[in-house]
Amino acid sequence: MKNDMADVRYLQVSDAAMRLGFQILGVGHQFNIAPQRGTEPDHPTMYHMGWNRGRVLPEYQLIYIIAGSGEFESRQTGLCKLAAGTILLLLPDVWHRYRHDTQIGLEQYWISFNGTIPHQLQSLGIIGPESALRKPADAALIHHEYQRLLETVVHQPGLSPVAASLAGLSLFSRVLESTITADSDPDRRTVDHGYPRDPEVCAALEIIWSRSHRALSVKTLAGQLGITRRTLERKFAATRGHGVLQEITACRLQRARRMLTETQLPIKYISHCVGFASPLHITSVFRRELNVTPSEYRRQSAISQ
Repeated sequence: MKNDMADVRYLQVSDAAMRLGFQILGVGHQFNIAPQRGTEPDHPTMYHMGWNRGRVLPEYQLIYIIAGSGEFESRQTGLCKLAAGTILLLLPDVWHRYRHDTQIGLEQYWISFNGTIPHQLQSLGIIGPESALRKPADAALIHHEYQRLLETVVHQPGLSPVAASLAGLSLFSRVLESTITADSDPDRRTVDHGYPRDPEVCAALEIIWSRSHRALSVKTLAGQLGITRRTLERKFAATRGHGVLQEITACRLQRARRMLTETQLPIKYISHCVGFASPLHITSVFRRELNVTPSEYRRQSAISQ
């Protein structure tokens, strides 16, 4: 495959940048014109994608189609056309695939990132796999922001990961501001079940959705926030309609369901990755919440696809 990279840079993982809540991991400008053949040797293996098998990312990606055309598919969106001005917001653990028109090609800017900020936005329903394709209100502004980020990150090799991540966060914010809709803005929904206006609940959600893979108790969470367990439970009941432990379990269950559906990873490994204490623990939760075992859930998901 001819894969002309105008610019690309992958950055080192930085604890300092992760503490910001947003870590930019890669940025690039790419032009594809020849028929795709499956893998892209210019990228690390985890980013390789063939149309037949697609891919599942371990992080978020924000792709802006500058020119050309193609098609995108995920289980949540179905098959969609790609055209200039389209933004793809790809989430971790979500199977997808996209390819360019072999006659016209596809030119794109992209960034890869991770952190508590995008995870919290996802948990609040502001971003999600069903809204992977977006149209900016001001395409020229988004194009300019990508160009500026590319110039900042790629052409300043001595730039610190923190500075690079702040530049990436600025772009991400611009994109969200330019593509937000009534359906994805909780403040504009008729019924608001999930958007917490309490700052302590927001902080708790950030911890839960970014650290649920570790041992996490309600008492420990309350201690980190400097409030009592009773106060935290009361705030969750008022803003979320359920308790803190239910939120932790729901987070782990959601991620386990995605991994069971979209990967063939062993259940023991999935249990460890999402924060369940053991395979017995994950099985108990699945039976209680979904009335099936993890293995049965995986089989049922495969049949329904």
